[in-house]
Amino acid sequence: MGGSVGETEPRTEGSPGATAELERIGTGAGLQVVMGAARPLGRAVLEELAAAGSRVRGVTLDPATLRGPLPDNVEITTADPLKSGDLVKACQGGEVVYDCFEPGHLNWKRVFREATRNILSASIEAGAELVLANHLIAEERDNASTESDLLNAHRSNLIRTVVARMPQLYGPGVVNTLWRGIFESAVSDKKAHWMGDPEVVRSLLYVSDAASKMILLGRSLWAHGRAWNLSGPPPISGRSFIEFAYRAAGKEPQVGRWGRGVMLTGRLLSSEAKGFLELPYNYYDSFILDGSEFMEAFPSMPYTPHEEAIAATYKWFEARSQKNSR
Repeated sequence: MGGSVGETEPRTEGSPGATAELERIGTGAGLQVVMGAARPLGRAVLEELAAAGSRVRGVTLDPATLRGPLPDNVEITTADPLKSGDLVKACQGGEVVYDCFEPGHLNWKRVFREATRNILSASIEAGAELVLANHLIAEERDNASTESDLLNAHRSNLIRTVVARMPQLYGPGVVNTLWRGIFESAVSDKKAHWMGDPEVVRSLLYVSDAASKMILLGRSLWAHGRAWNLSGPPPISGRSFIEFAYRAAGKEPQVGRWGRGVMLTGRLLSSEAKGFLELPYNYYDSFILDGSEFMEAFPSMPYTPHEEAIAATYKWFEARSQKNSR
């Protein structure tokens, strides 16, 4: 997906602006339900809510994928997002539902809207608010259709909803062919390859920042009823991203590029080539998400600079590599 995405929904009437911002934020005292709790964004939302003292119910298709210890104030339940009956039970008693469900990239278009509709219906039945993470992977008309389901339900007074639009995420726990290749190459001091044009700039967002901003939207009642582009640091090129990773490793950057032609002619290992070809984003075109309205509405909500976020991500991949080599 290329181009830029601006804010499309009108500002909500009565939005407080900078001075009254914190006065309109809820406490999150009720049960918080996190769909897709085993995925990177869902796990980040779950952990931040739990750290703030909220009671949290994490919902996942397979509890075995939720690795690592969980706080005492977190319960885990199983539900298939394509089965509405499962979701009604999972949402029961929830105050806010955070929809962080992420299907596999190849199944995204087929599965995402159906799952989103099911989660919407379950949230309505539970009497909960709903916050949707839209990763903007689908085509523009598909994204708009999915968002309209939630926003129309809000306008019809069936439920309070809000959409958090976000660019591609990276950070601890976010593992795909591109990020794994870059950070593991930095760990082993090998050449790292960018998919597409490494000079093109793109909006990218640290996963912990995305989680914090989703939670903020969930608690800001005045912000409901519209879609928000999450703010982040300035767009970054693939080359700069790789250079920051090697700087965190204390090594000289080694930057290469892989185009689709290279992979289609079989000059890479088939499994690696397939992984790159299945990536959902177009790395040849610039993609800019304009989060200026979010930044204006929530001036006290900072973002993590890319250099700092990439350094933290490198440390996570380095520890992962050391653990796997034992």
